[in-house]
Amino acid sequence: MSYEILKQLLQRMDSLESRFGNGDFDSSVIAKSPSDLEQRLEMISNRLTQLESAFVRFQNFQNSKRSTRKQYSPYFDDSHLQSQLQSMSEENLARRLGVDTATLTKERTTSSPEDFLRWCRSRDPGRLGWQYNSQLNLYHPVN
Repeated sequence: MSYEILKQLLQRMDSLESRFGNGDFDSSVIAKSPSDLEQRLEMISNRLTQLESAFVRFQNFQNSKRSTRKQYSPYFDDSHLQSQLQSMSEENLARRLGVDTATLTKERTTSSPEDFLRWCRSRDPGRLGWQYNSQLNLYHPVN
């Protein structure tokens, strides 16, 4: 690796480090050989690994907060939910649950009402249960 290429790489690294507030390196001290560059890249790689680990922990924390919130308020708060969700036809509910109408009908007719509610909740993006009204031929949301 030529000295000019090494110098350009170190300048780019200095620029990146200054953007992210990491002043651990001094290119005038480290810019002497390719092995120094390797050492510097390894330090940056270790720092990225630390940041990735922190990011994963943060995501897991956020996901655990969301799952806790869903137990108490599925998807929307109740008042917003009632105004947003209305009765649905079989086709629309099947689409919402990510199944075809034949699967929806089969689950409804072969399951008990409680099991059908649980099945719907497991597939519904808002974790809602649904009940079928045979007189209206529509499905109604159940909190």
